[in-house]
Amino acid sequence: MKTYTLILTTILSLFTILSCNNDDESQQVQSDNQPIVGKWHLISKKAGMGDAITFLPNEVVWEFKNGNEIIRTINMEINNTVLALLHPYHVSGSQNYYLDEVEDRVTFDLDYMPEGQNSLTYPFRIESDTLILGEQSSYDASFIYKFAKD
Repeated sequence: MKTYTLILTTILSLFTILSCNNDDESQQVQSDNQPIVGKWHLISKKAGMGDAITFLPNEVVWEFKNGNEIIRTINMEINNTVLALLHPYHVSGSQNYYLDEVEDRVTFDLDYMPEGQNSLTYPFRIESDTLILGEQSSYDASFIYKFAKD
């Protein structure tokens, strides 16, 4: 009888140990696998039907972090021209972003903007080491941001 109890206890203990799962670790792996996570420097911005405006490497850097935080760093003098080129992303700092990977869209919180304009959503895609935000549309109000991965 003692042998039967010992075997049953061993089997139950083994089953309990093997059935444990570390959900925190698997969520971290999923987050780490998001291709948008990392540092990206702005290559160009195209507004409407006009020509793209190009930027030097590391003049404008966006760092997408795990946990939906983005840190934008502007490494150039902000004058009226730069303000117009980068608006509404002319402010260095940390904000939140949200990915909708089903629709391939990213939404940015812009807490420094007036009420009603405090978030923007763009379609996004990654081609090789290039992040493309926005898309060309048939009207002039479209924007396309291109970033290279650091």
